[in-house]
Amino acid sequence: MTKILHTADLHLKKVHDERWKALEQIIDTGEKEDIDLLVITGDLFESDIYADRLRSNLRQVFCDLDFETVIIPGNHDRYSFQEGMFFGENVTVINDIEKPFYEPGGLNLIICGIPYEPLKRKEVYRRLRVFDNSIQDKNKHQILLYHGDLLDLSIRTTDYGEEVEMTEEGYMPVRLSYFRNLNFDYVLAGHFHTNFYCKNIKQDKYFVYSGSPVSITSKEKGQRSINLVVLGEQPKQLYLDSYHKKEVDLELDPVSDTSLETVFSKLHNILDNTHYNADLTLNISGYFNQSELEVSEEQLYERLCKTLEDSKSKSNIVDYQVNFQIKDMKEIIENELFQKFIQELEEDELVNSNIYLKSMTKEEKKKALRNIFFQAMSGVE
Repeated sequence: MTKILHTADLHLKKVHDERWKALEQIIDTGEKEDIDLLVITGDLFESDIYADRLRSNLRQVFCDLDFETVIIPGNHDRYSFQEGMFFGENVTVINDIEKPFYEPGGLNLIICGIPYEPLKRKEVYRRLRVFDNSIQDKNKHQILLYHGDLLDLSIRTTDYGEEVEMTEEGYMPVRLSYFRNLNFDYVLAGHFHTNFYCKNIKQDKYFVYSGSPVSITSKEKGQRSINLVVLGEQPKQLYLDSYHKKEVDLELDPVSDTSLETVFSKLHNILDNTHYNADLTLNISGYFNQSELEVSEEQLYERLCKTLEDSKSKSNIVDYQVNFQIKDMKEIIENELFQKFIQELEEDELVNSNIYLKSMTKEEKKKALRNIFFQAMSGVE
């Protein structure tokens, strides 16, 4: 049973920061899973400058491992792997388009790597066909290592991080259809940061983006992961305990959130479901009645921040920020006009007559109409 661990887009910049710790976690996971091979499909380094600075440190990470490591360059570290450079024992870099194949010792496996180049899709497809036709032993498993855009995905350019050297068609772009008539069992890809993505090319053949194993920018949200491949099986997502961004919305409603206990019960529930290595952004919005909560806007903000700071001091989260969009609507809530509006909501006629809220439940409609009323009374467009 051959096991391969797949990651990409670490964008290393310095030793012992969160990105470096993510690499160390990946190595530890490889040892625990008893893998045969680690593959890194591009952008191991943030740039060629950082690659030069970190090469000697990287050798220590890759030394004395029980598995081999295979790396291809990405668009950020395209020139970081010049011939003769040494990255560690049992580390192979596929950096020559004329020598794209590597056969790990003792494994029934052929690896084909495409070093990143700013190619248009027709040229990428042509090379894929050439590589596929060049493989003589069709009885071995075949894996393609690739770094670039999958055009089948409907995504934003920010899903690829902060990018450079893009052609008008994207970064060495491909489509899933390019691989359907080729013999690659797995296409293990890099360049897509946002999340793990696995798609069937056809039966028992897969295209996989591992996603970045650590949050590189604020766009990569949620617990990060890597890809475990057992040859002949469907790829498996493995979660890491690495640093990551998390963004949560908390909306207050003056009808249901009538005490501080209710508000902070919601906040503690968020914290209880947040990983200890998360950098939390709390977007708190909505309205409240100062008379019922017995705090001002400023006091509520201070209490929220104190709770988050306590959580950080106990190492339950890495850091936090609060986007405070709450408004105290005490004067409006206690206004006679609002009380009349609430009575009409309870009579259901206003709720049932609104054709724009058809997909909502009854309580959701009431909340939406209350918010519209608040916005109108407070002059918010």
